[in-house]
Amino acid sequence: MEQLAKRLLSQFQPKLSNENVGLSFNIDEHLAYVNQEILDKLGYSSKEEVKLLHPFMLSPVEQPCGTLSSTKSMLMLKQAKVLGDKNFPWVHTSATGEEIKCHIYLYCVKERSDVPDLDIYAIWQFL
Repeated sequence: MEQLAKRLLSQFQPKLSNENVGLSFNIDEHLAYVNQEILDKLGYSSKEEVKLLHPFMLSPVEQPCGTLSSTKSMLMLKQAKVLGDKNFPWVHTSATGEEIKCHIYLYCVKERSDVPDLDIYAIWQFL
């Protein structure tokens, strides 16, 4: 998965203000992979703790815009699948309850990846 993450990052990296970015893969709208940067920023010790969670489960109940995280995350994932990509501001919650602001870049890679079940590739730019 690490090699695939590096390859996808080289293909889909937006212009970012820093190099410390989180990378994740979604399969059927659940996290199937997260890199070490996500674990470090969110305060988890292992990938197994977040693997198979839906991204909204690592978020506050509501986003700053007032929309439920569960509703907004599903909408953003669906839009990325239709449009091919989607980016938006997001707030995650660390394991200790701290809010972590970031900007998310979603890319639909279902037909482009080496992992047949992979749906979405995400870059998390921590702010």
